[in-house]
Amino acid sequence: MLDDITDQRNIGSIIRSCSAFNIDAVIILEKNYNPKNKMMYKSASGAMEFINIIPVSNITNALEVLKKNNYWVYGLDGHAKENIEDQKWSNHNAFVFGSEGEGLRRLVKENCDHLIKIQINKQIESLNVSNAVSVTLSMFRLLERNN
Repeated sequence: MLDDITDQRNIGSIIRSCSAFNIDAVIILEKNYNPKNKMMYKSASGAMEFINIIPVSNITNALEVLKKNNYWVYGLDGHAKENIEDQKWSNHNAFVFGSEGEGLRRLVKENCDHLIKIQINKQIESLNVSNAVSVTLSMFRLLERNN
């Protein structure tokens, strides 16, 4: 899930990474999704056709639907207390990534089951959101096999 991510190049790169890791769908705020945006398509490098993109008007409502359908929701937040590598995954997981500048919005954070972080060098504040998606999905696949 992409919470208020607006940069079309990031969205395209995220779609490409999600496709590469066999993710079922990308849920995105419809106000930030323009299916005709050429920068997004170019950044996705052909992956747009391989993934379900679900535009929604409200991320918090979408979270509620996922949770009612037995999904565990993990919000990525650089200030979280839990680390991604310490998680025990369920059969149904959803990851929420926040905007490039502000991160997850307050209501979205409050509706996540877990807030987790990727441990990085403390001299670096954060990763670019498309990089954070790639790292998260890679670690998820690796840790999922070990659980």
